[in-house]
Amino acid sequence: MYPMSSLNNDEMVAFAVWSVEETRLPFGIYEQGLVDFQTRGSLQALDPGNFAFIIKKSGQDWRVKTDEIRKWREKGVRFLVPSFSLFPKSFRQIHSPPRLLYYHGSLAGLRNFRLAIVGSREPSGLSLAWIENEIGDLLERQNICIVSGGARGIDQAAHRMALRKNRATAVFLPSGLFRIYPGSLSQWIKPVVEGGGVFLSEYAPYVTLRKSHFAQRNRLIAGLAQATLIMEARPRSGTLLTAQQAVEQGRPLFVVPSHPYDGNSQGGLHLLSEGATMVVDARDLLAFVQAELQLNLLGIDLPPASFL
Repeated sequence: MYPMSSLNNDEMVAFAVWSVEETRLPFGIYEQGLVDFQTRGSLQALDPGNFAFIIKKSGQDWRVKTDEIRKWREKGVRFLVPSFSLFPKSFRQIHSPPRLLYYHGSLAGLRNFRLAIVGSREPSGLSLAWIENEIGDLLERQNICIVSGGARGIDQAAHRMALRKNRATAVFLPSGLFRIYPGSLSQWIKPVVEGGGVFLSEYAPYVTLRKSHFAQRNRLIAGLAQATLIMEARPRSGTLLTAQQAVEQGRPLFVVPSHPYDGNSQGGLHLLSEGATMVVDARDLLAFVQAELQLNLLGIDLPPASFL
């Protein structure tokens, strides 16, 4: 057995990576296992009730991951596991929480109010102008972290506005950090990181995109954000999936309305008819954000919003 004093952070992460790749543990058991591992310092010392089948696996095979972890770290990759204090608490409230997060950049901006902005990859000029004027105004008035998925269109327009207003932005990828999708997003790495923002993924750095990753990623966008804003969404689009995740997680949902003849407006109009909150300008969002921050300051914990 290895004593606790011999464990370092790379070994802790190596065990987490190994556990995610080799097992399908329920989140609660996995999280407790990481705590036990940190405390007891070896696989053999873990609770045999919850981890009998892990212990039966090849003993200390998790250690082969340590060299890989160090190489990733040298390239700027950092790691969050549920037992780490920086792991976002909001993820524990969602269905199928991430067991491991890889990130590049700073997490400091996540301390600010986090607003997800998602929408069409082919937005209208009016929607882009709305982001320019209203989101720009909002970010000038309030220090907000913009959360989105880095896709062309609305996502990138929102990230870009955050950078222009010197606000942090969080980019959640549907692929690994070394296999950034879309490829054009690679040129954003330097400005996002230097601007105090962060790229995040629940996939190992060299994992390539799969179609199923989009829906998995969208649940994390909604889970990290304290509210979600929808701009132009077609029926059965990924944007609507993010909206659904936000609702299921009890997060406030806002929609910028568009013309009913516009195909990109149908999803948003449906959300409004089901109870989402309409937003017409920066003042609507600012009033909500400031009220939320005041409630947090006062220590008031309201029950999650529910509709749909």
